[in-house]
Amino acid sequence: MAHATAITLAASAARTATGSGSAVDLASATTADLRLLVSAVAGTNPTLDVSVQTSDDGATWQTLGSATRMVATGSQPLRLSGALRYVRAAWTIGGTSPSFTFSLSGSALVVYAAPADLDRLGIAALANEDFTNEDKDRALASATTEADGYLNARYTLPLTAWGDDLRQHVVNIAAYRLLVRRGWSPVAPEDQTLRTGHADAMAWLQKVKDERISPPGIVDSTPDVYDAGGFVVSKAKRGW
Repeated sequence: MAHATAITLAASAARTATGSGSAVDLASATTADLRLLVSAVAGTNPTLDVSVQTSDDGATWQTLGSATRMVATGSQPLRLSGALRYVRAAWTIGGTSPSFTFSLSGSALVVYAAPADLDRLGIAALANEDFTNEDKDRALASATTEADGYLNARYTLPLTAWGDDLRQHVVNIAAYRLLVRRGWSPVAPEDQTLRTGHADAMAWLQKVKDERISPPGIVDSTPDVYDAGGFVVSKAKRGW
């Protein structure tokens, strides 16, 4: 799967009032694959509405997505793409003397393209298909995993930055796979662009792996070092 980091937006605890959690830094991740778990409920007509908010500065927040209202114990998945640098949980609790014990946790995934990129980067063959955002995001995550199989031979994963070249090739792989899974048979002349895009993507990744090309936008997780030797540069303040 795409590079994943465990995250907790709300640790399991009993909550009786509306509130929000602390900001979680996703670094270069853009997809949150979460599960909301409600383990205990009390009160009269209690209701729990949980959302995930995102921000590029940790100060101004917007809603990324919301879970279905909970009124009893249970769980539900929540997969959200297009996250900015930070995410947090927010919840609204209603009813008379309500109490909900719940948690929201999962993984932050580094995915090299977002569902909107499938349209932005010109995959016309998807225009008349009823793929959901989750369908697209899962296909892009799968394509990212395939790309990482090549990139891992040369770079220290996860990548922290990349350019439109990698984004375009991941989109081409994902689009091809989405349509093939629907039973699409890529044999018609008008489908040549999609077939060529997939083949070009695989050839490009092989060239990157073999160091025949060096994409300028890629930055990996290799620590910074001084040119003169092997001293690791720590960006944290030492307090000296």
